[in-house]
Amino acid sequence: METLYDVYWEGPFTLENIHETQENHVLYMVCGFHLLYGQNIPLYIGKTERAISQRIKEHEKSWLYRQTTPVQIYVASIGKFSSWNERNNISEYIKSTSDIIDKVEQLLIYAHQPVFNLSSKNNIHSNISELRIFNTGTRHCLLPEISSLFQIGK
Repeated sequence: METLYDVYWEGPFTLENIHETQENHVLYMVCGFHLLYGQNIPLYIGKTERAISQRIKEHEKSWLYRQTTPVQIYVASIGKFSSWNERNNISEYIKSTSDIIDKVEQLLIYAHQPVFNLSSKNNIHSNISELRIFNTGTRHCLLPEISSLFQIGK
């Protein structure tokens, strides 16, 4: 039986207002321009158990701050559910465990192949089995639904 997660996205935020995110945001997606792939595409998907703004600041000396056009940052919280009635009644997303955050991030990266997630694209772990993610909220160009059973055949 698949474990179901609602990944609720909010944004976009900028580098200037990313500090406005909440404590329960554990995932982030940076979108922007890439010379080969075009404008406003997912460049990077990441996770953190600290504040999103603190994690983004750690990218300060990386490609993120050298972009020729401003980036947009989307942030997400994760909620687990087992039925659609339960999903519709999620009123608050609590901070997820490290294991859940890791699994969800890995499947998101594997399914969407963001440009700057070089080491994570093909490094899907065997512990991601029977996992289904529904991207909701302001999900930008992310697929509305991804599944380990479909994406990687596990």
